[in-house]
Amino acid sequence: MQTRPVNSDFCFIEGLMLEALEKRGYRQGENLEWIVASPADYLATGVADFIAPAKALQAIRVDIIGTSNSNSTAAAAQITTTTPIVLASSNDILDTGLVASLAHSGGSITGISGLLVDITAKRFELLKETFPWVKSPILVYGNFAPHLRNLEAALEAGRRLGLSAVAILVTGDGSDFIAKAKRTLDDGSDSLVAMGTPGPPEQIVPIVKERRLPAIFGTEFGFLEAGAPVGYGTSLDAQTFAEYADRIFKGANPGDLPIVAPKSFELVVNLKAAEALGFTIAPSVLARATRLIK
Repeated sequence: MQTRPVNSDFCFIEGLMLEALEKRGYRQGENLEWIVASPADYLATGVADFIAPAKALQAIRVDIIGTSNSNSTAAAAQITTTTPIVLASSNDILDTGLVASLAHSGGSITGISGLLVDITAKRFELLKETFPWVKSPILVYGNFAPHLRNLEAALEAGRRLGLSAVAILVTGDGSDFIAKAKRTLDDGSDSLVAMGTPGPPEQIVPIVKERRLPAIFGTEFGFLEAGAPVGYGTSLDAQTFAEYADRIFKGANPGDLPIVAPKSFELVVNLKAAEALGFTIAPSVLARATRLIK
């Protein structure tokens, strides 16, 4: 079961997860019922947005709740302490206080949890390598517990690279972010880096296009398709999700299954978007790209 907003990118991810489950003998409509419970707003940014979907899943007594960000995990944990919660992806779950440790969560939560600051630091590094002239990026962050708790550490990661980042929060419909971003750019900021997945692409990518900004986002949820020039992030580990679901179906206690780090990462370059923005991507970056969008 998944608590995640539904969009074309999620449908692709959902397909990978169902395929991984099928390899372990679970087939939708036969011995598996996969239910998507979604907030009304795409990439909703508050724990409260996920409470109703989590309640809906708990009401029908699902066997497992799968989550893919810290807020959906927190909402599910508020609703139930007994139904296993498996993280398909989540940033720094330790920072939420929902688990005792990565080795033994001490409760009903297990799965895959990324390192938000490390990934943000790598995005800063790639920004500087890809666009060597940048000096003051906007760091876009969302209303997620790991974002809020790790914001200063992320800014420090930029400073170590000589980048004076300015943090701007995305909330609501994104209009406040656009207004603040325009003022910040007018004051001298010259680029943009996303911390995790701070909000939906339609709230953030337009300013990149309008101001022709060097920018780096994640590789999921439509940012590259919306016109972002570069994406870096973790690859979906559908196999580990399916393995953990299988072990829980067979009686394993989720609290005894270690929470693991992502196994692989993606660097995606959108050559079409870069050309439209007037940028030439550094050959060293192109050589390491796992995927090119032409």
